[in-house]
Amino acid sequence: MEHVSVEKIIEFVSLDRLSESDLAMTREVNTHLCDCADCRRRVRAAQALYDALLTECKTRESARQRLGSELGETLERGI
Repeated sequence: MEHVSVEKIIEFVSLDRLSESDLAMTREVNTHLCDCADCRRRVRAAQALYDALLTECKTRESARQRLGSELGETLERGI
């Protein structure tokens, strides 16, 4: 089974509006999360970090960028 990529996790947790293409992506991720405990854990960790960054950053985009820089390497190592 192929896991959800770090990039897709970052996109998934940082969505604030859903476009038609976002709906397809969220369906794909949610379908995978139903069957993959590892990815559910990764998404929960990413969501918690993103929520914390939102309180520190001035914009959603800056929070998303920090999430990518802080989380990407950590998730890829499986932590």
